[in-house]
Amino acid sequence: RNRAVRAIWLQKNSSRARTVIRDTCKSKTFFFSLLFFGMFMAMLYIATSRASWILLGLGLIAFGAALAFLFMPHVTARFEIWLRAFDPEIYHRDFGGSYQVVQGLFAMASGGLMGTGLGAGNPTQVPL
Repeated sequence: RNRAVRAIWLQKNSSRARTVIRDTCKSKTFFFSLLFFGMFMAMLYIATSRASWILLGLGLIAFGAALAFLFMPHVTARFEIWLRAFDPEIYHRDFGGSYQVVQGLFAMASGGLMGTGLGAGNPTQVPL
């Protein structure tokens, strides 16, 4: 009986995982697909208590990230912005530059480890 319940649970959740993967390919929200996949892998581990699922999940996340990096130009651009935010060529792009990332980095750096204090920050300097 316990195996039948697990099989039904795995079947339902694997179809949900396929839906998340399909929707990820259609949209540009790669982070949310990673979040949902992580939750799916956590539920799978809780249901089966097998540590091998964690390793398999990490491997699939790395594989999916590599595919997204290679075949989705917006993911490649985001990685490039993240890795070389202060490069003038990337910073001064008209569209998709790293201006917002750099402004956020400066805002976090000026607050220090504990922040500037309640009401003492200046979030209006970081563009939306």
